[in-house]
Amino acid sequence: MAPLKVDMVKRIVFSLPVAFLAAGLLGLPLPVPAFLFPERSYVVADGPSFASGDAARLLEKHPKALGMGFGGIAPFPSLVASPPGTAFLPGLLPVLEHAKRNARPWERISIVTTLLPTEQELSRMADFERTTGMSISCVTETSSAPKPVLALSYRISSGQKTTRISVAFGPDADAWDEVAVGQEGGTAVGSKVDELPADRSLSFPFDLSGLPSVSIEARGGKAPYRIGIPVPVGRLDDPRVLVISERKGISGFIDSAWPTRRITASGLGTANPSAYELVVVDGGPLASLGEAGDAALRDIVVRGSGSVLFVADSPDFGRPGDAPAVESILPVELLPRTVRKLPDMAILVLVDRSGSMWGEKFSLAKVTGVEFFRNMKPTDLTALALFSDELEWARKFQRNSEGSPGKLLEPAAAGGGTDLHAALSKCLDEIGTVNVEERHVIVVSDGITKPADFPGLAARASREGVTISAVAVGEDMDATTLTALVEGTGGHYYSVKKPDEIPSVVFEDRMRAARTSFAAERTAIFGVDGAQVAWVDAMSRFAPRDSTSVLFADELGDPFFISREFGERACLLLASDQYGTYTKEFFRSESAVSVLKKRLDTLFADRPVDVGVTLHARGATITLRGESLVAPSVTVASPGGESREAEVRSPVNGAFAADIDSSGSFEIVVSDRGGVAARFPLDVAAGLAGRMAPSKESLRERLPRAFIPVRDRRAWIALFFIASLAVTAWSRFVS
Repeated sequence: MAPLKVDMVKRIVFSLPVAFLAAGLLGLPLPVPAFLFPERSYVVADGPSFASGDAARLLEKHPKALGMGFGGIAPFPSLVASPPGTAFLPGLLPVLEHAKRNARPWERISIVTTLLPTEQELSRMADFERTTGMSISCVTETSSAPKPVLALSYRISSGQKTTRISVAFGPDADAWDEVAVGQEGGTAVGSKVDELPADRSLSFPFDLSGLPSVSIEARGGKAPYRIGIPVPVGRLDDPRVLVISERKGISGFIDSAWPTRRITASGLGTANPSAYELVVVDGGPLASLGEAGDAALRDIVVRGSGSVLFVADSPDFGRPGDAPAVESILPVELLPRTVRKLPDMAILVLVDRSGSMWGEKFSLAKVTGVEFFRNMKPTDLTALALFSDELEWARKFQRNSEGSPGKLLEPAAAGGGTDLHAALSKCLDEIGTVNVEERHVIVVSDGITKPADFPGLAARASREGVTISAVAVGEDMDATTLTALVEGTGGHYYSVKKPDEIPSVVFEDRMRAARTSFAAERTAIFGVDGAQVAWVDAMSRFAPRDSTSVLFADELGDPFFISREFGERACLLLASDQYGTYTKEFFRSESAVSVLKKRLDTLFADRPVDVGVTLHARGATITLRGESLVAPSVTVASPGGESREAEVRSPVNGAFAADIDSSGSFEIVVSDRGGVAARFPLDVAAGLAGRMAPSKESLRERLPRAFIPVRDRRAWIALFFIASLAVTAWSRFVS
């Protein structure tokens, strides 16, 4: 029998390398003792744990662990040393993201938390192991801080005056003799702990017009317990319109039609514009919105949480580039309509051909001049002059369609001195003889010239109703001189350094010079049927974008009231004031006001959705019920305007649900089928003990294991070589 046993052992030993190689080829996991892996630990503790001193106990067990704080991942000892409550940040997902970004091979991740993981977090842990090949465990530790309250629930319905608050008590409540709940400053409902109902909850009516806080007390224990939980549901009948305006003490059309809240642009960062269904930017300048306000207003419309109405009632409303995010949603371009619809002008182009313009500068100047003539209307009166120390007329005023003025520049060459003042003075003499209301001079030069009284020349042009624009060409130029020519005339200064910049500069200057973006003149306003509805004394003139709806316009088609749709939301613009300063006759027109109000009324939702809110240890759970709900989305907006989407679970018993795993004050916007179905504030505070229990099986899979399965074929190959060497050595020893 002994030889047989030896043969069996030899077969087993010799088969090991082959078995290891086969396991590697098949991709089977290799069980490796866990103690061989370096461990990285994270501790995620809730606020009461820090306050009760449990954090010190966790620190003693895990002195080298990392923690999750408001500032991100940091050494756990530094978070424990911070002031009580400041380090609390619920949620395990940021920890998983940090572990994934800093993943090292052959490492095990350990998470210790006082928060029971949610199903979503457990699912993410499984994905983490699958994608990284690393092992992750999650151990929950019970906090010693007594938290008698499990959860607080209430419902929000359209038009309600009161709601019913329900407070559920847990096992920790047995440490006290009696408990009481009630509205802050009102009558409380109390009960002895041993006489609580079977569901261990107390409920009471909550007046939505009273103080928005629930008071919960426990008495008769070692120490009294009291907590206040904000329930900000009293805004159902509050303003649904936010007006951003620098005007104080006055009321306009918007204020008279709907309840409004007024703030200045500087208060936009703390007002949470997502809390309102309509935000009105009452006049300019758009630049005053700031970068954050600019982005927040765009997000409101794009996300579908609200609409924005811009009131362009002054020349200072805005220029291209003042608010890039807002400009991307505006129904108009911040420039007048196209050149074809602009009135005729007399335009004189004065090109510098002096010696300082030799080379690339003069080439740019000639191209600029050619482009200017190409962008003139055929009926514009145009003239061309060149100057050095003398003025030379290449063409005096005639219709732009007659001849090719631009070709006159092609043979010109640079040379001689420079006397810009004398040349421009003669040009003003010439353009003064032209009987056209709109007169404009364009100077194309590097500005290097004899010293002279250029501000005086600009003042003369202004008196005579002539606008001057200056185009500085090349890198080496005198911007001070050219700017002095422009100031006070209504013209503009441009700098051109490359040929591809020229067409846009020329086109912009033609439109700007021809018509101001705000015209202070009596203008007839027409409806979509072409009938005149009223007069206004001034209005902005912008070019409408494609795919917009113009409800009112002037006779040239400039939009007076225009809308751009984003699903059920919209970005709108009123091209004059809402106070009657210029629009007195418009707002006296019943038909005009009726159309305006009906359009704005469609921006407000009917709020048919019934909402349930449950506050617990992990934040809040929102349930949504409504016969019309199809596939709702839930947007969580913070006061600073930052928004994120909450995951909405499929309907259970006819209700959709979403979890808010954060503490703080938020505005919740429920959207469905392109419109806003519900909107309400939510305050999530720490201090409750209720947990959404996942399946025990899922949590058990995340407990520390003695062996960690490694899915790495290289480990099997290494074992194959080690086993092969060992078998070779063993066989020689036995022989």
